[in-house]
Amino acid sequence: MESCRAVRSLLTLPQLRRIQIRHYKPAKIAEIKSRKGLNPSVSLRNARIIGVEPKHEFIEGLFPDKPPRREELPSYNEETSFIYYRGIRLLEGVKQALYLTKSKLMDTDIPPRLQQIAEMVKIENQDEEVKRTVEKSRIFDDPVIDNVPSKRFSFTQLMSFVHLCSRVTPQFPKLLQRSLANDYNLAVPFYRGDKQIQVRGRIGSLITSKLPLLPLATDEEVQESASHKVESLYPIAHTIDLRPTQIYRPGHCSTGFAEGYPYPHAHLLLTINENDWLPQHLDAKLIMFAFGNCLVRAKLQYGVDNEDTDLETPIVSHAVGTNGRRWSFVSFQLNTLKLREDEGIRNMVWLNSNQFLYQTINKKGQIIEDMNADVFKKFLAYYTDGGISV
Repeated sequence: MESCRAVRSLLTLPQLRRIQIRHYKPAKIAEIKSRKGLNPSVSLRNARIIGVEPKHEFIEGLFPDKPPRREELPSYNEETSFIYYRGIRLLEGVKQALYLTKSKLMDTDIPPRLQQIAEMVKIENQDEEVKRTVEKSRIFDDPVIDNVPSKRFSFTQLMSFVHLCSRVTPQFPKLLQRSLANDYNLAVPFYRGDKQIQVRGRIGSLITSKLPLLPLATDEEVQESASHKVESLYPIAHTIDLRPTQIYRPGHCSTGFAEGYPYPHAHLLLTINENDWLPQHLDAKLIMFAFGNCLVRAKLQYGVDNEDTDLETPIVSHAVGTNGRRWSFVSFQLNTLKLREDEGIRNMVWLNSNQFLYQTINKKGQIIEDMNADVFKKFLAYYTDGGISV
């Protein structure tokens, strides 16, 4: 019994780490010395073996004991900037986005020009083709999986619509003067009141063109927007949910593309609702980034520090967001750079929100209930705007 206990105690002893010490022979040491005579740099290991001092040059400050403080960083600024990026969900949704961008929500959900395009432009067997894209993304994408992940089928549905829209390119050659970029990186600062705000980050795919989009509103409508009152968020601060930071580059503007890019004008932003946000929060994100695409173009055209200009030619950009089933369409027209104060003309937003492409899908029976093909008609109009004259 005692022998068993002794054996068990030996088995439970901690495992000892074996360390092997290498000793070079005198001939090997002489070879290393002669070789290092030609190359004066000696590693710490070989210096210990051959008995010489290492000849590494010490560079002061290369490996500091403590990281620099935030105030010592070269990009540190005394003024706090509030960052809006793709992961921020605005508390007040569209209302807060309209205040931050000093915008007026127009009465019509789709601009009149796009309504005309939607009635003019069609593809052959349009309803059947739209149904096939839904079947592709939800039913035939993976027959083994009962429920395809939302992020996967929403991206497949969005890109299927883009591919379907490309069929009208032979009818409108101007559409060939465009490009589709994925994960472009936007950065643009502006002041709202006394707070500096920045729209930054990657949001989705962007269709850009050699030519800008034409204005959506007339000059009379732009001037009349000055009488519109921008609804305040009081007592809530308009920067609520935005990320405060003092580490940034002042006045840094970037469209996400290198200087001289042949397709500089943003036409259509495409993004998916990967976080499954409510429609009001998705709509707010579309407004903010459509505004950012317009503002960065105006900053580069009129000057980064220009805050006292009403644009002679407004800048227009569109945005579409979806989770594959529910769609939102946004058109933004930038009319002014006077964003600090509430007086003056307003920017304009057209919002068509919470449009269902279909209601439910029976994957086993391959049945799609309540298909709404008008959603694709609107998408096709937003896609072809800029490539067709109305």
